[in-house]
Amino acid sequence: MDYAGQVAILTGAAGGIGQGVARKLVDHGAHVVLVDRDEDKTRALQADLGDQTHCVVVDLTEESAVDSVVDTTMRRYGRVDMLVNNAGTSAHSPMVDVPRHVLDQEIAVHITAPFRLIQRVAIPMTENGYGRIVNISSVAGLMGPLDLSPYGVAKTGLIGVNRAAATELAQHGITVNALALGPIATDLLRSTWPAEQLAARAEHLPIRRLGEVEDVAHAVHFLCHPDSGFITGTVLPIDGGSVAAGAYMVEQFRRWNADT
Repeated sequence: MDYAGQVAILTGAAGGIGQGVARKLVDHGAHVVLVDRDEDKTRALQADLGDQTHCVVVDLTEESAVDSVVDTTMRRYGRVDMLVNNAGTSAHSPMVDVPRHVLDQEIAVHITAPFRLIQRVAIPMTENGYGRIVNISSVAGLMGPLDLSPYGVAKTGLIGVNRAAATELAQHGITVNALALGPIATDLLRSTWPAEQLAARAEHLPIRRLGEVEDVAHAVHFLCHPDSGFITGTVLPIDGGSVAAGAYMVEQFRRWNADT
């Protein structure tokens, strides 16, 4: 078991990607603290995954939430070996129409909460001389997304947090890496895109399919693995080659122009 005796904190655990990552970590022996604001889904996931999990139901934008997560983890397990910052939200709107509270929410979820969680878990990780931190960002953080400016700004900021933390924590045996996700076929994505548009979107990726939750879970597993100790500060696109090919923005501009 790759993670026998190790403890992971996973935010955004109740969503499609979070559930996939949780299963992967548990399957490889980790104890996983499931963090999400959706109590019903989080407790259902805990019941499904069993005794290797514990849930903390919080809204990470609340002042006391980060301390609650880490303090609960330390009381229960006495250690933190892995942190996966996966919690997220997104607002669709042209940049000029974005209300201040929407921008503040995106920054709170994607930058402030991960920053503060890293601050807190870095203390026990440093004491143990070991840690793995993975931040779930987006291809929207690598290029200018249309009608998703607050999300793109926040995900770009998360990449900045990733690099700063990687530089400061490397000397303590802690690696910090990010994934830049392209379109992943979750229930959320399917519910917000018509089926024909999803099929067309897949055709504009070099790999010619949407990503699956397992693709993300596998990448998290790789970066969390004890053998990945010489990889830090990286941003790994999980996007079917869209960033490399420029296909993401080609398709975005095509759709934008068709609507105007």
